[in-house]
Amino acid sequence: MFQKQNGSEYNKHIHLSVGLQPLMISDVNMHPIAERFFALNDEQKRLVHISMASIALTSWRRHVSSESVPLKYQETVAGTFQVVDVELPAEALEAVISGVRSNIAKRYLEPICAMQDDDWEFNDDAEMAYYAIYNTYRKYIEGKEIDNWLIVNQSLSSLGKDADIMSPLKLAVDSAEKSENKKNT
Repeated sequence: MFQKQNGSEYNKHIHLSVGLQPLMISDVNMHPIAERFFALNDEQKRLVHISMASIALTSWRRHVSSESVPLKYQETVAGTFQVVDVELPAEALEAVISGVRSNIAKRYLEPICAMQDDDWEFNDDAEMAYYAIYNTYRKYIEGKEIDNWLIVNQSLSSLGKDADIMSPLKLAVDSAEKSENKKNT
């Protein structure tokens, strides 16, 4: 349904998954907002990604405060108990915004492994929020090749299956386009 970590271009389709309901947007008949997103330059896409990751962070915090995300888990390989650093996504996003490198990549290693090993499990919306911010960090701080649409997809997926997904994307794209227009005037 969705790819958790990094991805490549999605052949001839853009997959927008919300909850368990994927929306296919073909490159022949792409949604106008998606077309506008792909027409943005790299800096504008970065602004959209930051906006989308901010939405994911709000979703992450909502899930943490509602206690739908376990704050401890047992790692199966060593049997140790791990305490979740609930502020890690916020610190990762702040690093992207400021451009300042820190030890965030190291701090993500254990929780990402735990998620992939099913040691730390929680609902899809919170998981997508966590991955969206992680992938935004990897793209802009670590310089990893992360598909531009993956970050958007994961961020919007964090809103839940019945959420209005086009309005936040439209607002982010509008804002990014305006930022470029301000530069040119």
